[in-house]
Amino acid sequence: MLRLLILIVCLLSCVAKAPAADYSQKILVVGSEENFPPFSTGSTDETAGGFAVELWKEVAREVGLKYTMRVRPWGQLLQEFREGKVDVLVNIATSAERHRYTDFSVPHVTVNGAIFVRKGDSRINSEADLAGKSIIVFKSDLAHEYAVSKGWQKQLVLVNDAREGLQLLASGKHDAMLLSKLAGLQTLRELHIDNVRALDAKAGYAQKFTFGVSKGESDLLAALNEGLALTKADGDYDALYQKWFGVYETKEPTFRDMLKYLLPFALLVACVAAYFFYRRSRERKESEAALRESKLRLDTILDNVGAYIFIKDTQYRYTYANRKVCELFGQPEEEIVGKTDAAFFSPESVREIIVSDRPVLEEGQTVKREETNLAAENEQPRSYWTVKLPLRDAEGAIYGLCGISTDITELKQLEDELKKKGVELEEQLAERELTQEALQEQTALLEEQTAVLEEEVEERRRAEVALKESEETVRHKLKAILEPEGDIGALELSDIIDTEMLQTMMEDFYRITGMLGAVLDVSGKVLVAVGWQDICTKFHRVHPDACKNCLESDTVLTKGVAVGTHKLYRCKNNMWDMVTPIEVGGKHVGNVFIGQFFYEDDPPDVELFREQARRYGFDEKEYLAALERVPRFTRETAEAGMKFYAELTKVISTLSFSSIKLSRILAERIHLEEQLRQSQKMEAVGQLAGGVAHDFNNILQVITGYANLLSMKDSLGSKEQEWVGHILSSADRAAQLTKGLLAFSRKQVIQLEPVDLNEVIENFEKFILRIIGEDIHLKTVTYGDQLIVHADVGQLEQVLINLATNARDSMPRGGMLTIETGLQAVEAPIDHESERAESGNYAVVTVSDSGSGMEEETRKRMFEPFYTTKEVGKGTGLGMAIVYGIVKQHSGIINVYSEPGHGTTFRIYLPLQQPEPCEAYVQDVQEQTPVGGNETILLAEDDADVRRLVVSILSQYGYQVIQAVDGQDVVEQFVANKEKVALILMDMIMPKKNGKEAYEEISRLQPGVKVLYSSGYTADFIQNRGVSEEGIELIMKPVQPMELLRKVRGMLDR
Repeated sequence: MLRLLILIVCLLSCVAKAPAADYSQKILVVGSEENFPPFSTGSTDETAGGFAVELWKEVAREVGLKYTMRVRPWGQLLQEFREGKVDVLVNIATSAERHRYTDFSVPHVTVNGAIFVRKGDSRINSEADLAGKSIIVFKSDLAHEYAVSKGWQKQLVLVNDAREGLQLLASGKHDAMLLSKLAGLQTLRELHIDNVRALDAKAGYAQKFTFGVSKGESDLLAALNEGLALTKADGDYDALYQKWFGVYETKEPTFRDMLKYLLPFALLVACVAAYFFYRRSRERKESEAALRESKLRLDTILDNVGAYIFIKDTQYRYTYANRKVCELFGQPEEEIVGKTDAAFFSPESVREIIVSDRPVLEEGQTVKREETNLAAENEQPRSYWTVKLPLRDAEGAIYGLCGISTDITELKQLEDELKKKGVELEEQLAERELTQEALQEQTALLEEQTAVLEEEVEERRRAEVALKESEETVRHKLKAILEPEGDIGALELSDIIDTEMLQTMMEDFYRITGMLGAVLDVSGKVLVAVGWQDICTKFHRVHPDACKNCLESDTVLTKGVAVGTHKLYRCKNNMWDMVTPIEVGGKHVGNVFIGQFFYEDDPPDVELFREQARRYGFDEKEYLAALERVPRFTRETAEAGMKFYAELTKVISTLSFSSIKLSRILAERIHLEEQLRQSQKMEAVGQLAGGVAHDFNNILQVITGYANLLSMKDSLGSKEQEWVGHILSSADRAAQLTKGLLAFSRKQVIQLEPVDLNEVIENFEKFILRIIGEDIHLKTVTYGDQLIVHADVGQLEQVLINLATNARDSMPRGGMLTIETGLQAVEAPIDHESERAESGNYAVVTVSDSGSGMEEETRKRMFEPFYTTKEVGKGTGLGMAIVYGIVKQHSGIINVYSEPGHGTTFRIYLPLQQPEPCEAYVQDVQEQTPVGGNETILLAEDDADVRRLVVSILSQYGYQVIQAVDGQDVVEQFVANKEKVALILMDMIMPKKNGKEAYEEISRLQPGVKVLYSSGYTADFIQNRGVSEEGIELIMKPVQPMELLRKVRGMLDR
């Protein structure tokens, strides 16, 4: 046995000295982190040191590697490693993110993360206390990734190394720092920092430090693992570990230390084990046979269930996949095992899968969720209901996860279809109910309109009288009545109720019942008074002290009383009062009082009133006579009278508010009718503009196409080239005019995308300078932050061109043109002329000139089509109508302010969008020359001239072209040539079958065939015919030959 052990050691020694065959001659670039003690020290290539660097030197010596050291800050070093400028990282911690681009050696050190705080700071005692605190991490470290995964991004303070972070913490800045414990303690020791400590509680992550090589460098990784094994075998690793980490932790005895004591015992145990090994080997063979049979049965079951079943290890690698998974990935199980999801899914889907895997592998949770995954080779995402549960070994440690997924894509589509049908059914039922209600209300509406007209006449008469008394008062009152946001509290009670009618009604009630009453507004002004007793008018309300008692009664009675109810109160003048309030639109506007009476079963105390006469100086005889005239009621009569007035005030409140609502409805109706007339006028001209788009675009397609082909002929002389240039220039102007007409009519296909309005202005500034000329000074002022709007950049440029051209024409002797961007917040909807701005944030473009300005009549008509103030031949009258149409297509608003001799200012308001990660708008000033090919293209075009042109263009660049004249013909041609056709170039609108119908039939024959649509029709015509949908590839006529060739090549190369 001893000789066997010696033989094994000798064999290992021979293997250890064999250099890495593929890397023995290459000089490797080896990266070490700057200032991360004790793992790496030094800040230059020459001063590199520390445990990881010295360990690397021993490993390189063992396996014969050549290298040069490179010391950089960690973030820079990691970036150079990912770019291939660094071959090996000597101290990189493992993580799921880094597994995407790194192969790791076996760990050479494992350390726990720690939380460092200032001594004496008792706020933080564990990781749970870090919520809401300012946390220092150094950029791209594992602690940084861990903090981001915990959702602490907004709390993080990024530094370049441990030194910088601990110095910040020691200086009193920020609350804590996340760092590996060993690195933190060593840095504190080197910097002599004594007011910072590491908490005993561990952070929720551990760092396994390894050597790292680029993904796929398996030979180099094997050499490094071999070197690490040799340094541990010969004791060099232990010496380095004790040198750099011995001061921080007690090292456990190694196997090498204990070998000399264990060897004799091991030999004895080996002999005993040999016997048992023989006996158990026979039992194992029998068990293995049974296990194979059991596994075969299990595999048969798992491969025939309808679910996708898989197992992954803790590195997210597949270790098992059933037949369904293999069919999904299109690979056998042996090729799937060992790979991660990155080999089978798109990057977006991989991120989603890792998010659901991590709680299972790291926290032992069972996850049940819906996943939508997009396979790397599949254009259509699929939805799955997935259950993932952790797999544990005998000690309870997690060694992987088991996943069971069921494809629910068709089920979700069915659910969506059912929801859609349900919504459609509800809409149909709602429409029927509305129709029935409309028929029932028609007769009532006619009667209401008559009443409204009568009320309108009466209201106008009162308004004219009030206007003569106070114009300002009437203006405020009309605003309160007619505007939806008007304040009813600004109205007086006399503005709302008919006091004459109420006076007559209360007088009649007084004659019948003897019950007196009065109507007062909230200021105490008496509007109606019936039967008031002279004990009040001649005595109580005349004397200051007695009057206070009356006013106190008024105040107490009117608090906390709801409409339709009443309140009873005995005033300090010893008589009973009752009140019920009047409210209109939720506003308390007045009260109805019944006062100065006694109950028959509770007669007045005459002696008490004699005392009041003496106290206030009243004539006792007259005062007591007035007391006798005060009415007496039974309690039932008083209660009934008050109920009558309560119901009366309720009716008054309701009718008054209904009158106000009707007035507001009429005002809104007049406003809407004006907007409708303007919209109908614009739509009529829009229909005229859009109607000729298709034929005109086909004609322009032929003109520009053949002119472009002529311009590419080398045989043309300079004069002929000039003539062709004039043809192209004129055709381009005609195309721009067509686009302008469509923009005006809001029928142009626009492509909205998030753009920064500031960049649009800055990139287009040079072009505007060419339009306005040298005698006009251009000033641009852009907003400080991004102004992201959804816009078609080409259309916005057209708006700027038209406004700049108008400004130039208004300044024939030069002047100033200012273009400014800004931000405008609208708190509540605003109506301005025919425009309405909803509440929200708007990006604003202001275009101002110092020109001649315009009169009010011109300003009001300037957006009308074909309206112009220019001389004949100098304007079409469409420029500002086009501007208006484009702004409307962008859901925007345009306002103009101008006075004769004081210039003009346009303000365009576009809805502001939230900033999204997107590429900035950059104007493409150079386009590559298109590349041809030899593929076969099926061309479907019903216009013969356009068809001949496109055939010429494609043939000239090497393509084989099969022609079809209508939708049915293209299907037949495809059936006859489907093995050759690489792309279908098809008109959207054709005889017999439109483009969409033809493509659907072709797709059933061969799914996935590529198609590029073209059309000269307007956007609304295409949509109304139902042949357009989101996501199709569409080019609008006229299209330049080079643009067509680039688009065709791009489609073929996908």
